[in-house]
Amino acid sequence: MRQMFQHYGRPGFMLYDDELNVSKDMVQLMHLIHEAQDELGVEWRLRGFVKAELFTLEQARSMYTAGFRWVLVGFESGSPKILKNINKKSTREDNTRAIQIAHSVGLKVKALMSLGHPGESKETVQETLDWILAVRPDDLDVTVITCYPGTPYYDEATPVNNGRLWVYTYRRTGDRLYQDDPDFDLVAEYYKGQPGKYNVFVFTDFLSREELAAERDGLENKVRQVLNIPFNAGAPGVDYEHSMGQTGLPPSILRSSSS
Repeated sequence: MRQMFQHYGRPGFMLYDDELNVSKDMVQLMHLIHEAQDELGVEWRLRGFVKAELFTLEQARSMYTAGFRWVLVGFESGSPKILKNINKKSTREDNTRAIQIAHSVGLKVKALMSLGHPGESKETVQETLDWILAVRPDDLDVTVITCYPGTPYYDEATPVNNGRLWVYTYRRTGDRLYQDDPDFDLVAEYYKGQPGKYNVFVFTDFLSREELAAERDGLENKVRQVLNIPFNAGAPGVDYEHSMGQTGLPPSILRSSSS
């Protein structure tokens, strides 16, 4: 960070470690970042990811002092059923507490949510909507999940319909997730689509692909309307920006479909 500032003059940093606060040395790291700014006579702005169930008031205070003004948290769902089905280590209460801690020290929170997990239904989506509106994050991202090789959803799925479709079953509840088997080299949309233009590759016993896309759009629209959270700008940059919280990527670094 010192080098980036001294050589390139960059006063802002995004820390892409998904679990900044897993290490017991995290608070000490924040102190060191703050000391570096004091020595250089500058004030940086930072943002990064934390785990809700591990987030403490001491961590929040140290992050704010170090220059953080935003934290991003993968809450995933506001439904206890879905949190259980995805083996999320945090409970809904943990997630609520994390937002309260962040807000108490002046940190803004971007809630990262996902739909389409085993057992997802209109009822679990409504639970997620109700929770988000109750805890009032400062920004959000809502995506329909995709199943990657190396994850239980992908690796533990079994083929049906002559292998054109795969199904993952969560053994504790019997809830199922159905997934297509696209060619990752050919289907760019498999990673993440633009809001309102999702190509959905999963469905559950309760929600079809089309219904999941509609539920996702409806949830985001409602939250942004009620909490007065503006949509991110359009253009190709949306594909890259809307989950990580970046804005203002220069067009020169974005690949054009016509090039």
